[in-house]
Amino acid sequence: IELPNGNMHMALAQNSAVGPHMPFDTPVTPTSTNPTDCHHTHGCPQTGYGISTAITGAYEEQDYKEFGGPSGFQFIMGNTNHEARNFYQAYNMDTCFCNEDCQTQSNWFKVGTMRLSPTRLVSSATAQSNLPAQWTIEFTKQTGIIGIYRSYDDEYTMGLQEEGMLIKIVEDQLELDTAPERSDLKCWKSGYDPQLIQGPSDEGSASFNYAGTSVAPETNRIIFNAGFVARTITVNKAGRIAVCYCGRVDDSGLCIGGGDLSMNWRLLAHISIKGPKLLPQQYWSFSTMVNFRFSYVGYGLSPYDTVRIIDFSGNCEDDNYNPNRAAYPFTFIKVGCPLNCQEVTLTDGDQPGDLTTRVRTSGCSTFDRNNVNCVRNDIEEVHVVSDTETELLFQDAHGFQDGDEISLGENYHCKAIPDNPCTLESVGSLKGVYEFQDIDNKDYQAPSTYMTPHLVRTVPDEPRRLRINIGWPAPVPEFEVVPVGVDPLRNIAGEWGQWTHHTMGWTKQEIVGEKAKANMKVCWSYGRPESPGVVKYVEEAGLLTITDPAVMEGATVSITSLKLGQAAPMIIQFRTATSEQIGLKYDRAEDSIRLKIIFTHPDLLDIHKTGLLAPELPYDEYVDYEDASQQACGMLFLEFWSEDMERGFPLPKGCHFRSYDGTEKRRELEIVFEPKSGLRKNTLYQIVFNAHIKDVLEDVTYNLLQDTFMQLIPMDDVTNRPYEAIERGDVILDPYGRIPKPDSVDLSPEFSQTEGFKILGGYNNLLELQSGDTLAFQMMGGHGQGTMIQAGCRVRIFLWPLTQWQTTSSCTANCIEGGEISFLCDYIRCEAEAVVPGMTLNIIKLTLGELNPTWVGFGQLYNNKKVRIRVGAITMPAGGFFANRLAAEVTDAGITAGRDDLDQYPNYVHSIGDLIWKAPTEGQTIAKVVSVAGGGNTRPYRMEHDNTLYARLILTATLLARDDTGEDCSFTITLPEGYTCKQPPTDAEVNHWAAPVDLPAFDNVYPHGRGTPDDGTPNHGWVASGRLCTFTPQHPYGVIYAGSSMVVKIVADNPDFSLPRSSSSNLWTFNASSRGLCGLDHCFKQGEDRVYNFLSSPDLVYQSNNVVLGRIQKSVIQPSNFHLRGVRDKAQALRVFFQTEQEVPGGGEVRVRAPPGFNFGFPCDASDLEDSYYATSGNPETATLRLPVDRNVATFECATRTASEPGRDMLYQEISVRLRDILLGGRYFGFKVHVDNPEDASVYAADGWRIYTADSDGYLVDGTPQTVPFIDSDGNSWGVYSSNDTGFKVHLGVEPQIGLVVGGKAVLDMRPYAMSGEAVYVTLVMHNVPVGNSGLIRVVLPDTYTWDFSTHPLLFRKSADPKSPSGYASNAPSGITDPFPPCVAADSQATTCSFTAPDDQTIIFSSAYFSTVEVYGFAAPIRIPSSNPAKVSNAIFLEMGYTSSLVDLRRAAASIPLPNVRVLKNADVDYTTSIIGKETGLQFTIQTVTPIPKNGYIQIRGPLGMNFSDDCYLMPATDPAAPPPPDLLCEHRLQPAGPRIRLFVKDGVLEGGFYQFLILAENPKQPVRNYNNGATPCGTDICWLFNTFRVPPNAGPQELDYETSAQGYSVNRQMLEARIPPLTSVQTYATGRDDRPTQQNNVIFAFQLSTEVTQSGIFVFRAPYGFEFLQQCTPGIDTNEATLYGLGNRFPDEFTVWPTGVVIQSCRGAGRDATLNFTVAQGAKLAAS
Repeated sequence: IELPNGNMHMALAQNSAVGPHMPFDTPVTPTSTNPTDCHHTHGCPQTGYGISTAITGAYEEQDYKEFGGPSGFQFIMGNTNHEARNFYQAYNMDTCFCNEDCQTQSNWFKVGTMRLSPTRLVSSATAQSNLPAQWTIEFTKQTGIIGIYRSYDDEYTMGLQEEGMLIKIVEDQLELDTAPERSDLKCWKSGYDPQLIQGPSDEGSASFNYAGTSVAPETNRIIFNAGFVARTITVNKAGRIAVCYCGRVDDSGLCIGGGDLSMNWRLLAHISIKGPKLLPQQYWSFSTMVNFRFSYVGYGLSPYDTVRIIDFSGNCEDDNYNPNRAAYPFTFIKVGCPLNCQEVTLTDGDQPGDLTTRVRTSGCSTFDRNNVNCVRNDIEEVHVVSDTETELLFQDAHGFQDGDEISLGENYHCKAIPDNPCTLESVGSLKGVYEFQDIDNKDYQAPSTYMTPHLVRTVPDEPRRLRINIGWPAPVPEFEVVPVGVDPLRNIAGEWGQWTHHTMGWTKQEIVGEKAKANMKVCWSYGRPESPGVVKYVEEAGLLTITDPAVMEGATVSITSLKLGQAAPMIIQFRTATSEQIGLKYDRAEDSIRLKIIFTHPDLLDIHKTGLLAPELPYDEYVDYEDASQQACGMLFLEFWSEDMERGFPLPKGCHFRSYDGTEKRRELEIVFEPKSGLRKNTLYQIVFNAHIKDVLEDVTYNLLQDTFMQLIPMDDVTNRPYEAIERGDVILDPYGRIPKPDSVDLSPEFSQTEGFKILGGYNNLLELQSGDTLAFQMMGGHGQGTMIQAGCRVRIFLWPLTQWQTTSSCTANCIEGGEISFLCDYIRCEAEAVVPGMTLNIIKLTLGELNPTWVGFGQLYNNKKVRIRVGAITMPAGGFFANRLAAEVTDAGITAGRDDLDQYPNYVHSIGDLIWKAPTEGQTIAKVVSVAGGGNTRPYRMEHDNTLYARLILTATLLARDDTGEDCSFTITLPEGYTCKQPPTDAEVNHWAAPVDLPAFDNVYPHGRGTPDDGTPNHGWVASGRLCTFTPQHPYGVIYAGSSMVVKIVADNPDFSLPRSSSSNLWTFNASSRGLCGLDHCFKQGEDRVYNFLSSPDLVYQSNNVVLGRIQKSVIQPSNFHLRGVRDKAQALRVFFQTEQEVPGGGEVRVRAPPGFNFGFPCDASDLEDSYYATSGNPETATLRLPVDRNVATFECATRTASEPGRDMLYQEISVRLRDILLGGRYFGFKVHVDNPEDASVYAADGWRIYTADSDGYLVDGTPQTVPFIDSDGNSWGVYSSNDTGFKVHLGVEPQIGLVVGGKAVLDMRPYAMSGEAVYVTLVMHNVPVGNSGLIRVVLPDTYTWDFSTHPLLFRKSADPKSPSGYASNAPSGITDPFPPCVAADSQATTCSFTAPDDQTIIFSSAYFSTVEVYGFAAPIRIPSSNPAKVSNAIFLEMGYTSSLVDLRRAAASIPLPNVRVLKNADVDYTTSIIGKETGLQFTIQTVTPIPKNGYIQIRGPLGMNFSDDCYLMPATDPAAPPPPDLLCEHRLQPAGPRIRLFVKDGVLEGGFYQFLILAENPKQPVRNYNNGATPCGTDICWLFNTFRVPPNAGPQELDYETSAQGYSVNRQMLEARIPPLTSVQTYATGRDDRPTQQNNVIFAFQLSTEVTQSGIFVFRAPYGFEFLQQCTPGIDTNEATLYGLGNRFPDEFTVWPTGVVIQSCRGAGRDATLNFTVAQGAKLAAS
């Protein structure tokens, strides 16, 4: 056949007769002319996969044509390696050829068949192989083979030819399994690694010794052993490997290489070699005699694996991988503990030490410490999320960590939807577990599968979602989980998607090391489901050490009752480590530490539950660690005590316990503490519990003193060192304490079983004890003379709670009336004893009668005889307790022997009759809140929601829940008025009432004392209602122990009003109540009516209440210099303006806090602003005030401190300016302070400026809730600018055409718009602008100014610029060389600006490129305000790049001062008298701005009723400090609206300045009240108006400065009399009268009213100029007749005593005026005359 030159076409089509449909594609786009018809016996009529390519090779050769181009083609079977290489079946394709006219189907014909075959691994060398060495490599250091399946049809398939395949094994910890080409590349580039494997160590040995070979009769298996069965492969390290092969070798057996042919190396498969992880080396350390378990990490771990601990001298491979050095003599290890502890034996024994392990699976996602009690957690959904990741959705939180490995199991399928590209191979890839090809044709023990688990990645904040590192490109395969075994009718959930976590294995908690042993080896043996029970220890997992903990010295148990077999309270006492080294372990624990109490001989000393008649703890009752609860603590322990009075015995997080009734009886109790809130080093502790000592032989006394009853083991960090003991103490019976005695004999004293010991004196079954009380009881003996109580007996009364009582060593006791009248009771000796020797005296010991020489002085109690005894001189417990009983025990002190030291034959009873209780003494209960510095009060401002508060509590009386009603005990925190305690979300897992472990209050304090009450329910026992936060322990046995420190987190909404810390309303209170042992129907709940205030001594972290701050809602801080420090400018003055909300008494502070990086200096430099900021313009209440500092010193008292935010490391500086006088509430204040800007270009500092006010004690009063803004329209503070050192500057230009010319100089026309009616142009000119893009430019006016583009355009071009607005060319800024960028949203001609800011003070300009050499500027129209800015800087701010948070992009900024506005200011009218119709001297004060020329005048207009003489004249002011009056001509005219005075300039010019003068006038004839009135310019009904005018020649008056006003005054009727009474010398001395200049004085005023006063009101006292009342003058007020003229001095008869119903509530001094507020009670009055 002649093949012509040119392109021809070749195509592949499925061969339906030979193979299945082929689900693959090629990388080359198919031709558009695919064959549709060919011979019917092949697939060419079907639309196939075409390949179109140019003919390669020499064109003149007509008998050979090559298709596929220079690189050939490759079948793409799927995205993952498994899909691409290990697909399950071979595919056959017909090869179709078209010579020409390929559009015609008949031109296509078949020229051959092509076959694509997979490379699938086989499990074993032959189907009969039953030795592990002939199975596929699976485990580390376990020999095996690598083999692939080759069907008989593939004998000559390229790449599967016999003895034509090389193998290479490389380590391949790829993070993705979705890049087959990367896997091939790694195979090519990776060399042989003899450290990794034993086998083919180089290409030569691989070719000669490990060539792929088949052996008859199973020629369908190619095994890489060159035909020799003994040639195996061993992988020396666990992990993922890549098995690579080369299918094209040369004549010498080496892989054909060179150029692209080097890619003949291909990945065969990935395999995870199972075993422990070697690096970093795993190491475990545990303490002797502690039951422990451990976990280890590895690869491909399974639940069939085991570990064995052997001596360090052995090796895991010893004894044919069954090492024999695990036995007890080598390791001192026992297993099966604690129930059936057995020593590990030799390997031929029954306990060779094989420790089973568990890995997490879907069926056992979580399990307990014994690897049982599994919780199922299947996978519900699977979704491919990208070409590299797939997401799994679990039924519950999955618990995986990043980097773990997972494989999937059963119940995953391709979703049955159209066009789903999912295949069986896709499902296999998803699972990461693959079946061997010969799974149905192998030995039953050979492995069935191999795996390459997936790496996982957690999804933040999604605990149920997990990502695995496999994915597919679009269109992605879609999977579904099909559950099995679901039965909704029987509520059976069935099994969903299965999985296994292969990274970590856990032993059971069954191991105990009885002696210290270092560096024992932990050997690992693999396990298979196909061959269970096979043990082969192939690898060392790590080293394990057993150490002896430190010895806890002096741990003892002390008993109360001497009676053997009697259940009664006992006290364990112990001291934690005194050595600094061991003690540090208590401090270093990050998580919970635990106190383990092991009853080693419960057959000798055994614990009972709490309660009077509680039984022994049942052996079948237990609480696991995971279920540890405070309820379990209350079941086990009566009391806790610690000598650490600040933190007490740490409140347990919970307790758990388990009893073992096996070969050795044993009980283990464990108290779990909150993280960092456990036991404290070198501290004495006591634990009280109910127990009994068994009634054994009489010689038990000796043995009891020798035996160890218990072990105390404080356990280290539960997370990091869960099985390491900090120390261990053997608990023995205290040899100096009470020693048990045999039970009573036939003749021994006993109490009556019904009324033996009865408490008397109560009411309704309850006796409340108070300090100084006595204790009365009735005593009754046994039945019959053989059990009588008589002289020679001792009665001991055990004072419960034992750790609460501390009475004195001596007491009194005597019989009282009401018992047997004729009963002999002459002598009872009373003294106190301690249960624990040397500790608190908590036993009252009564010796009945006296030994003289026989026992006399006390009668015989038996049968119905009874006696009443009162015990006195006992000290009541300050901490108190709830309703309780006492216990009593009678012993024979030596009746028959005539001795008093025997204490034999004890008989023990509980009290009956009244229950006793005592309320805590005031101040004993510790309750305080955490301050802001400690991390509390996170949102301190009024009206804020979700404020986080913390309360620290130490109860002095134990709350123990005893009944199931839930009503018998609780405690309540009551927040101050206005707060609302909020109920957190219900959350069983998280206790939202718990304080965080990193609360700043706990810094460097160990333990924290952070006990957390928790009843174990989703609400954790808390109920929030209004101001009340109430905790109720779980019933029964829920407990809060006396003396245990708690810290409670409270989320609350703040009051709508402010609450200073000094306010009596800011009161936190605490209440605890309980019925104690009272039943619901027997007595009332004690403590309900006892409320205790939170109290705290001065402390940085804790305090008695939290402030509710007022909100400083109006404030700005504005700089004069924006540059980073070091760029030309040095320190700058910040202007600070703020409006207070609350008044601050004298001695307070104003504080300013700067962001990090700013430096105020030490000390800081604060001072007044310029005078113009404090000027009044009409209403003085609107004026900005100076800070009320001490004006007698030259500078402000200003201090700087450096601190950090709670919980943050960044330091900031804060200044405080000390005030002398009252800081008024609701008023504006302003001052300036010098500061150095940051020098670090990374500091932007647009947040973090704060202003606070504080009282004299340093308690905050008001504050800014957010950062102090730079301007009102922007919530951000000002930020620094880079302003590189170009000399950038901006100045205010004035164009003569648009300004005023005064004295030949152009000035800006500063007449207010209200006066001129016109806007004026302000011009800004910029020099040395930093080069580059500016960013958005903002130009801001002071808040009283506005831009006005209503009639005038923005001028930003040169006057010669043709684009300048028509008619405005002459007004363009002079000197500019380049146009300014247009403002944002300007019109096309840029003649107007649209405001993009929320005010009329801001223009925003577009970003533009600036040059340093050009001059830029613009002119814009503004309206001049009617007053100077007083609450912001009187300056224009220009900022370039203001929106950026990067300092480098904040190019430059400047503050451009503005001139003062032409407005009159500081006007004031004062008077010499306000009596109606009287002549008064009116003192006028005014400050002018503009000079008044000759014939000009000042005009003053007054209210109607005021009368002036027409020939008025100016007189000196009465204020001695006033300047002389100006030389002006006074003219008065009475106008219809009132008097008008004009003061004319006679000669020269009256310069702008401050003027004071007095003019005589007459007050109105009738009383006039000057009430406040916000509608008038001065703020009151009566105003005086001031103007200034000039009178040009031949013209009318022209106003010079804008007018202002001043408040008038009320005109009143005259009192009948008012005087200062003269004093005698005695009275002068007694009253503190001191008339010397500058001295503080006390003055008595007397007055007589013309009309009586029956309503509340004010008094105003006015002194002459020079006198000054104290601002806080309330403390100096006295109206008491006994003290007014001094103690001991008679009140004068001429005066009436001040009525009691009239009370002066406050006095406020203001210069020479003092205002007294008084109230008049109903029926009271100040009488007239």
